[in-house]
Amino acid sequence: MMLSMGAVLVVFAVIMGSTAVTPAIFPEFLRSLHLIFLAFGILSAFGVVLSLLRNRLR
Repeated sequence: MMLSMGAVLVVFAVIMGSTAVTPAIFPEFLRSLHLIFLAFGILSAFGVVLSLLRNRLR
């Protein structure tokens, strides 16, 4: 869980920089959230596929 939070913070820092989340920066905030959800969704789907393949081999 700490690794996931670290990854989220890195994405926020890269896309938004050191600015505070205000209505002016909201588009960048949403773009970073979409990127984070996409990345973790792909990782989760990959984990499901590997789990299904593992059960099939047994």
